[in-house]
Formats: sequence, structure tokens, C-alpha cells
Amino acid sequence: MTGWELLAVPLVGSVTGVVSTFFIERSKNLAMRVDLKNLEEQVRRTTAVAEEVRSQMAEQAYLAQKHWDFKREVYTGLLQSLDTARRALESIWNAEFEEAAPSDEKERERQKSRINRQWETEEQAEKDILKYCCLGRIWLKPEAVMIIDEFETEYRQAESTHQYDLYINSLSGAVNAAFKKLMRFVKTDLAS
Repeated sequence: MTGWELLAVPLVGSVTGVVSTFFIERSKNLAMRVDLKNLEEQVRRTTAVAEEVRSQMAEQAYLAQKHWDFKREVYTGLLQSLDTARRALESIWNAEFEEAAPSDEKERERQKSRINRQWETEEQAEKDILKYCCLGRIWLKPEAVMIIDEFETEYRQAESTHQYDLYINSLSGAVNAAFKKLMRFVKTDLAS
């Protein structure tokens, strides 16, 4: 072996070692880059799924809140209308049967006018009750719909009464019963 060969062998060995180390590191880096890209893609897909789930949950929560708000609105309208009818019927009853009959003609006309206004109020409340009853059939729980059905049956039966005092008394009874039952049920329904 010549001096040149003796020098070349370690040099080639060193260069081979450096080159092989370079390619080993290069392949490790390339593998790591591929792993990072795969991991990045997995994170991207997982994030997209998580966002979709979050979006669906938010939409469901929004719809549930809107449903609750609408139920509350129907219950509130129904209870307010029942209360308006109850107060109008009570006022009519008092004017017709509890208060002393006015002695002069002007007072009798005022009382008659007041009674007519109360009947108009009761009739408007009845229309509102029917509107909320229709909405209630769509949006409320079956228990509330049963209360509405009972009320409508009792109210229709009262309307078929031909004796004036029994008529007013029956209407009042139907309105009061529905108001009390519905009020009890509303508290539990809206709390859940």
C-alpha cells in the first residue's frame, strides 16, 4: 500500500461515515416531517369534527331555548287571558247580582254600559284563550293540552246553560278551574 492509499482509506471511511450520517439524519428528518404532516392533518380533522359537534350543540341549545321561550309565551298569554276573563265575569256577576240596583235611570244606563264593556272584555279574552289553546296543542306537553281540553269542554257546556246566573257562574267555574290547574302545571313544566 502506498502512502496515498494509506491516506485514502481513512479519508474514504470518514467521508462514508459523514455521508451515511447525513443520509440517516436526512431520512429521520423526512420521516419526522411526514409524521408531523400526518399529525397536523389529524388535528385539523379532529378540530373540524369538534367544531361541527360544538355547532350542533349550540344549535340544539338555541332551539331548546326558543321552544322554552315560546312555551312560556303561550302559557303567559293563556293565563293572562284566563285571568282577564275571570275578572270580567266577576265584575259582571257583582254588577248583576251583588250590587244594589241603581235607583235613577242614568245610573242604570252606566251600570248597563259597564256590564256591556265587561262582556266585550270577556269575549276578547275568550278569543285570546282560543288562540292560545290552538298554539298550546302544538307546543305544550300533553298534560297541558288535557287541561285546555277540559276547559274548552266545560266552557262549551256553560254556554249551553239558558239561565243567566247559572251561565255566568258556570263560565266563571270553568275559567277558575283552568287557571288553577294550568298555573300548577306551568310551574313544573317551565322548571324542567
